[in-house]
Amino acid sequence: MAEKFNQLGKHKSSKVLFSKEVNGLIVNVTYISIYEKYTLAEDVTFKNESNGQGMKLFKYTVDTGGKIVPVTKTESSVRVDLSLR
Repeated sequence: MAEKFNQLGKHKSSKVLFSKEVNGLIVNVTYISIYEKYTLAEDVTFKNESNGQGMKLFKYTVDTGGKIVPVTKTESSVRVDLSLR
């Protein structure tokens, strides 16, 4: 979390751009988050596995300067794979 704060700065606001539900099983939300140093487009998909445990995170992607990249959760953090030029 400290690394995210150092790179992005303090969170200022978020705005939902798009939201879609499919048969109550999948919910997709796309939103823009504005930080002090960066504006980040994020897309989050939740899926109901119908096992009585409710919605679980299914997919999380971010737009890093025009490129959509998958985000993978590690044991103690979230990792975003960025390509370097």
